[in-house]
Amino acid sequence: MQPRLIERLFVVVFLLYNMGVLIALMRPYEAETDPSAIAAPVHVTDVVIQAVIQLWGAGLVISRGRQIMKALRTTWPLLALVSFAVMSTAWSSRPDLTFRRSSLLFVSMLLAVYIGERFSIEEQVRLISLTFCVMIVAILILRVAASGYVVDYVSHPGAWKGLSGYKNAFGQYMGTAALLFIVSRFKKMQWARYVFLAAALAMLLFAQSAASVLCFLLMLPLIPLWRSTRISGKQRLPVFTGIAVAMFTGVYVFMTHAGRVFEALGRNSNMSGRSDLWAYVWAAALKRPVLGYGYDTFWAGLGEALEVRMGIGWMAQRSDNGYLDFMLGLGGVGVILLLCLWFFSFKKAMTYLQLEQRPFAVWPITYMAFYVLHNLSESTLLARGGLPDLLFMATAVSLAVNHQAPAEVPSAYANDRSASLVRRLPVDASYHPGVHSVGRIPVRVYGSNSID
Repeated sequence: MQPRLIERLFVVVFLLYNMGVLIALMRPYEAETDPSAIAAPVHVTDVVIQAVIQLWGAGLVISRGRQIMKALRTTWPLLALVSFAVMSTAWSSRPDLTFRRSSLLFVSMLLAVYIGERFSIEEQVRLISLTFCVMIVAILILRVAASGYVVDYVSHPGAWKGLSGYKNAFGQYMGTAALLFIVSRFKKMQWARYVFLAAALAMLLFAQSAASVLCFLLMLPLIPLWRSTRISGKQRLPVFTGIAVAMFTGVYVFMTHAGRVFEALGRNSNMSGRSDLWAYVWAAALKRPVLGYGYDTFWAGLGEALEVRMGIGWMAQRSDNGYLDFMLGLGGVGVILLLCLWFFSFKKAMTYLQLEQRPFAVWPITYMAFYVLHNLSESTLLARGGLPDLLFMATAVSLAVNHQAPAEVPSAYANDRSASLVRRLPVDASYHPGVHSVGRIPVRVYGSNSID
């Protein structure tokens, strides 16, 4: 059964909420706060909105309980990792805080599993694109009518925070939106895609988030690299050689002119003090290398966290590196589980890229690479289920439950004739999964986009 309107509406509202749009509309002139920060203030309105959305989502999850359980078993590395975060309550320095925050992560995972199980990759691309379009239109309107909603006049005067409340988060969202508009296609009004792409790129620059700009630029040459994996044997060598030369040239230029690159992005070579902070954080992580300090509680304590802050001379709330914060929370065991999840997800994404020939097939592997790279300079790695985590988890689940292409054609026939062969299948073939024959060529047809 195709998703209902109420389900699609939930996805859009849920994504807008996790980007901070609903909250930002209520407190436009409040000083920006990192949504993942340990000391982020809590407001009653935030709790009420969160409760309403989660109850809405809980109803949808319960309505598809059997399918959700199957999806969780299929995506076992994700379930194992989030469950381990909840288990870290047992050895946490702040067990009450760890339990609350890991429980929130678990709920976010269930909602992401629902989205990934209920909607195919193609449907997710459409809904995420719609969400970004709504956000961009709202930002443009408010920039003219009430600029205080979208421009930060307190913490970073002149930088755009959009409707996310935090300029770096807004930069990450616009980088994600720009990549999505590049690899996807609109069903109607293709010109609108270019308009929204231009708007997303402009807002990415206005956010003044150097990390987001750099990660976006690094993703651009990777998009043709993913697509080149479909090229036949004789063409692969020159294509891969050209890509390799371009990548090595880029790395060489960056290494030899790193100072100029950072100056062009408005930063110094130590990344605004991050490199000094990382040295102290790494030393703290090595004191509990196996299990860590408990999920998302290190910076709430006064012991090792206080030593880090005294060492760098300022009140850091995060290490601004998702991997360091992750290791602080869950230690080496958590890192191993994370690597298992990544290997599992990237392998599925590459398989999907081979089976699905339409442009949006590049989206899963592109977003995952962007997500992995961006966490080198921002702490958005399983940070209580923010938007970056939700998109990653939903994509991983959707890939795992076989939201694949309409047909799988043997590689020997993977050329322009594949599409015409698939179109010659019986009209009702999609309702009868299995191996069908088109002439002498076997074509595997998968069932619906659900795992019912």
